[in-house]
Amino acid sequence: TDVETISLTNTNAQNNTSDGVDISAATSVDISGGNYSSNDYTGIYLGTITGAVSISNATVDDHPDAGINSGTGLYVGWADSVTVTGGSYSGNELTGLDINFVVNAITLTGVVADNNTGSGLGEGVLVQFAGSVEVNSGSFSGNELTGLDLIAIPGSVTLNNVTANNNT
Repeated sequence: TDVETISLTNTNAQNNTSDGVDISAATSVDISGGNYSSNDYTGIYLGTITGAVSISNATVDDHPDAGINSGTGLYVGWADSVTVTGGSYSGNELTGLDINFVVNAITLTGVVADNNTGSGLGEGVLVQFAGSVEVNSGSFSGNELTGLDLIAIPGSVTLNNVTANNNT
């Protein structure tokens, strides 16, 4: 059974040998502030979230590629909607933000996902299968593969004041 809303405020989950935070099933997740950096796998792992995901001003940097499902700052596997405001998702071995299977909208505002590199797979943001995407004032530069990779978005895609430079 899903847990109702899970809220984390100014939580620190750093230098763990697996994920910083792993929430595999919940109705909704609200994360405000905190540092989820330098974990061996993923900084924040959100599996099946049946409602909304909201993350603001989190630091989710510097995750190494330690094996399967590792090296990503934020991973969302399923949600109704995702809103990320502010925060840093940089210096990860694979992807800063990896967001998949979102029924409705993804909104990213003021997000920094720079310098994600490793094994030819470093991306700032990877979104696959979402209803719509809106990105406002984001920086997605210096990543090894792409800055902003949007795949299978049947609805609208809106980009405002986005910087995606020097991605190889």
